[in-house]
Amino acid sequence: MTLDFEALKNSLISIMRSFVEGHITAVEFEKQYTELWKEYRDSDKLHELNKAFSGIFDSMFTTLDCFCSDADLRDADDLDEQQLLSCVQNALSRLKRLEYGNQPVASEKI
Repeated sequence: MTLDFEALKNSLISIMRSFVEGHITAVEFEKQYTELWKEYRDSDKLHELNKAFSGIFDSMFTTLDCFCSDADLRDADDLDEQQLLSCVQNALSRLKRLEYGNQPVASEKI
């Protein structure tokens, strides 16, 4: 599967939204996002990724590395589901600002 930048961006944002809206669990989000991000990272299309968006998507991948779904295994530095949710909401807000040129956009979603 070869994705262009727009397809990647839309797919990653869709996965993020699905988690924020409660359609998928944190574990499902982690799996889906990580698989798609790695596929794109390993493709020959990496140079197409806009650097501003890339930074946010890369940061989300790093955030997922800090997520631990099992409370018994979670260390003080690990994120729980609520903390992950907060990070994803923040990333979506940053993406929205990029998409709309830092202008407030009432009721529009990415």
